[in-house]
Amino acid sequence: MLFPDLKSLFATTAATSGIIQFLSGVPVCKGFVDTGTTGESEPTTFVAGLLSSSLWLLYGIAISDTSTVIVNSIGVLLQFSYVVTYYIYAIRKSQVLKYISVFIVVLLLTLLYLYFDTNPDRKRYHMGLLCTFVTIMFFAAPLMTLRKVIRSRSTRSLPFPIILMTFLSSVQWLIYGILLGDPFMKIVNVIGTLLSAFQLSLFVIYRDQPVQAE
Repeated sequence: MLFPDLKSLFATTAATSGIIQFLSGVPVCKGFVDTGTTGESEPTTFVAGLLSSSLWLLYGIAISDTSTVIVNSIGVLLQFSYVVTYYIYAIRKSQVLKYISVFIVVLLLTLLYLYFDTNPDRKRYHMGLLCTFVTIMFFAAPLMTLRKVIRSRSTRSLPFPIILMTFLSSVQWLIYGILLGDPFMKIVNVIGTLLSAFQLSLFVIYRDQPVQAE
């Protein structure tokens, strides 16, 4: 009975850490409101997060996993609010609209595919691949400012709360994916753990610079 108990335990801890991860965008957006601008932050983190949550919600429905559905339902609502907040305070609104357009197109094409493909196993497999690809983009999104971080020797353009919670959440979901026997959860969270750990190391390397949640 140990294995079912462990799976139930990590279903709970993974779900909790996932929700906290989504909430980590709150202080970042509060920074936008307080300063009246998004500063050097990139919209990719927020739009990719919204797309990732939306796709994992559909995947959770496809595999009938309650934890995945609940967490990503909350994630979609929160990430949507972050995208709206970012757009309001964005310096380059046209750039944000381009990313939002890509999100809408990908989501609509995915919904059309799910509607017309009647093979449930094939749908689960293809959705798993798509979720993995998009989530890796979400994990790697802060790296788009890596050149700027190295050049300025400052982590001000990196969203520290989001990166920290991504690392902690990825570890939890990796363990849950192993217990669940889901290859897509395992792959994406191994990569997520490594990428977010690397991003966290930048805050140590440039620790003399003040950390700002932008």
